[in-house]
Amino acid sequence: MHASRLTVETLKLLVGIAWADHDVSIQEMNYILTVAERAGVPEHDAETLRAALRDENQLPQPDLALLREHREDVLRTVDLLISIDDQIVDDERAARDAVARLLR
Repeated sequence: MHASRLTVETLKLLVGIAWADHDVSIQEMNYILTVAERAGVPEHDAETLRAALRDENQLPQPDLALLREHREDVLRTVDLLISIDDQIVDDERAARDAVARLLR
């Protein structure tokens, strides 16, 4: 199984959201990597995600046009990510609000 383009673009967005509070928790990292694994993201791409989560590289910007077509699903995924560590901080709320505006 290969990951859909929507999944890959959503994962790129999630990495950015995970960094919104300037620190990626282990729960956030595990969530993103589990989604990638379950979606069949190729190992090379999964390693690129891991490196970005460790702040060793930056990912290209996600395709907002594609994500807009699936706005509600994407926002639901963002909400799951920011609540996963039970510490929703102002930076995460602001990032979520910014994503909601971008996907209008």
